[in-house]
Amino acid sequence: MPFFWGVFFQISSLWVFQAADMDCTFGNWTLPYAEVGCLNNLADIVLIPLFDQLLYPALTYIRIAVTPLRKMISGFVVTCIASCVAGLVQIAMENNPEEPISVLLILPQYILISMAEILLSPYGWQP
Repeated sequence: MPFFWGVFFQISSLWVFQAADMDCTFGNWTLPYAEVGCLNNLADIVLIPLFDQLLYPALTYIRIAVTPLRKMISGFVVTCIASCVAGLVQIAMENNPEEPISVLLILPQYILISMAEILLSPYGWQP
């Protein structure tokens, strides 16, 4: 679990600094870069019911057992993917320093870490 939490807490540190160097404007509206961390909360609100009502029943329907161990393994894999996506976004930013890229480009890493949180958290807290 320390690996997951190490990546997860990037939401309030490194990923916020990443958003500070991005274009946070949408027409006449500007998203304060410090508020980007709220994307995790929004993703949780949307994804928890989807996992509970759609994904898990669909996997059970096609005879894939949804066990705590499989959820945890999937959560660690998704954590790795989220970390890689964050790295790729950083590389894209460094390759084009004159022109800031859209803050929407970090949305996938927030969605992925939320997915990992949903898969891991219920079981990581249990003794």
